[in-house]
Amino acid sequence: MLDSPSPARESSHLVALAKGGLLVLLPLLTYLPAIQGGFIWDDDEHVYANPVLMSEQGLWDIWFKENALPQYYPLVHTTFWLEYRFWQRNPTGYHLINVLLHTLSAICLWRLLKKMEIPGAWLAALLFAVHPVHVESVAWVTERKNVLSGLFYLLAASVYWRRFVAVAPPEVAAARHESTTAPPSGRWMGYALFLVLFLAALLSKSVTSTLPAALLLMIWLRQGRIPRRHVLLLAPAFVIGVAMGLHTAQIERDFVGATGSRFDWSFAERCIIAGKAVWFYAAKLLWPDPLTFFYPKWEINAASAVQWLYPLSAIGLVLLLGSLRHRIGRGPLVAVLYFGGTLLPALGFVNYYPMRFSFVADHFQYLASLGLLVLFAALAASWIERIHSRVQTPQSRPLAAYAAQAALSMMVVGLCVLSARHAHVLADEERLYRDTLAKNPASDVAHNQLGLLLRRRGELQEALRHFRQVVEMDSQPEAIDRANILATEGLLLLEQDQPLAAIAKVQAAIDLWPNAGRFYFFLAEAQRANGDFEAALQSATQALERGDRLPMNYLLHARLAAETGDYSLAVGSYRRALAMGANPEAAAELAWILAAHWEPQMRHPEEAEGLAYFALQSRVGIAQALETLAAVQAQRGQTKAATTFAQQALQQAEKSGDARHVREIRQRLEAYQRDGAYQIAKP
Repeated sequence: MLDSPSPARESSHLVALAKGGLLVLLPLLTYLPAIQGGFIWDDDEHVYANPVLMSEQGLWDIWFKENALPQYYPLVHTTFWLEYRFWQRNPTGYHLINVLLHTLSAICLWRLLKKMEIPGAWLAALLFAVHPVHVESVAWVTERKNVLSGLFYLLAASVYWRRFVAVAPPEVAAARHESTTAPPSGRWMGYALFLVLFLAALLSKSVTSTLPAALLLMIWLRQGRIPRRHVLLLAPAFVIGVAMGLHTAQIERDFVGATGSRFDWSFAERCIIAGKAVWFYAAKLLWPDPLTFFYPKWEINAASAVQWLYPLSAIGLVLLLGSLRHRIGRGPLVAVLYFGGTLLPALGFVNYYPMRFSFVADHFQYLASLGLLVLFAALAASWIERIHSRVQTPQSRPLAAYAAQAALSMMVVGLCVLSARHAHVLADEERLYRDTLAKNPASDVAHNQLGLLLRRRGELQEALRHFRQVVEMDSQPEAIDRANILATEGLLLLEQDQPLAAIAKVQAAIDLWPNAGRFYFFLAEAQRANGDFEAALQSATQALERGDRLPMNYLLHARLAAETGDYSLAVGSYRRALAMGANPEAAAELAWILAAHWEPQMRHPEEAEGLAYFALQSRVGIAQALETLAAVQAQRGQTKAATTFAQQALQQAEKSGDARHVREIRQRLEAYQRDGAYQIAKP
């Protein structure tokens, strides 16, 4: 007969279940503002306006086509490609997946630290889950790189530890009568699984290449030495990690653009950058306020003795902890070495594009933060344990423990509040840039991005003010910054009904920066206003060729193609606009072509009818949608229904005050009343 589980064991399971539940619930509540948020900064390039994600061929391109994407992290973009099939341009799904991946990483960290027998495992995982420095990694869709690679990193570490590291140090294992190695039957299967998970982490973000070194550090922490077999086992992972890191650095340099005079620092200057960055990240872990998307860029001077204190003090701390390891243990030294070593790829010794704006960013320490967070949690757990052991009176023992736990609880609640507040900032692009400028008024990239956003929204005067501030702050402004001013001035002239002057301004912007696709769309708008539809279509086509493939741009291209009589080209662009998400304007205009084209093979009345009803439900393009339904009914011989729809379309056009459209609908209405179908006139 089976023994009944003991009450102590049941209690232990309940405690573990409660801890796991809290580890899931707290991040979900903390990141609720992010889940409800939108896209920010370069999410367009990576996600919602990325043509690779919209294509069925895209999955192949993600893995095998060179430079198909801004960075070669194919596993990340594979998740985006799959998700695009479910929620397309709706940000909620992407945000939710990011939060869930981060939560799973926290749970995995908890179980891994428990397996390593490190004190305060659950507290460390909880701090990792809700710490404000991780908000940028979780709330920014593009940083799927961090949360996905982090999960694979921790899973790989867990597999290796379980299969190849002793459950306890050899002398302790012998006393417990435990084996110090994994069973031979599962060892090599475990090793293969470790390599697969490590490769998955690398294909999500190459910063995880530091995992083999981190594992050796943890083995040294546990055993006081690094056995030769672990060096041999991890050697292939070291080679793969270095190769992937070099590949990423090459992409950053040659494709992303991390090269040129703005990245021209000497080795001495890079040492100072690294030293300042290490202390900056440690300080943000200790006091995570204020946080901002673009931190001020430091002035680096290798001739300054004060600035050399940063790297020298960091090295001095490592040496001090090394000398004290026999007195205070190896833990603090391992934590600091892990922190600095995992940060190493982002310390400035290798160029990466964000160095153009700032030398530091919160998302760079996503994994590195584990070193100091785990150290703090272990110290806190040991502190509470000492309280238990030192308090002699049984009645006072719980009170002292409750006070310590209450202090930690208040700290966790404070971190949750700060994280939720920061997630709220990152939930809206305009709020993000305005928050950045409030904390860092000299951020040229924040001024520029806010200007671009305002220009898209039609607030041209304020956009121009931000573009001019970018130029005024830089003694040698880039051509793109001066071009943004010219292009915006052109749009203002277009608003003032001066298309020829607008064309000249925008053309000057293109001469300065010919690769900006959006400038060609501005030129197309000006040429269209000037009545030159052929030139406008050519400019819009050039814009799409340069990668400016937002839905509104495909819509403009389709309209220009229709205005020049190239309805086949127009249909293709309308379909691309619709493929990027619900677009009632594109639906209404495409429906009309599919209903009334003069060539029978171009007409698709059932599809046209469906698109027209969609536009009607969206309350966009109502008159044109009703005209479409009239044309479809007329072709079916339903004269009465066609006349009714046409009369409704006429009423809508009269309300809008469009005299030309009213005349066109009356002509079509007369055709329907004569029992005739209407077709677009062949050019």
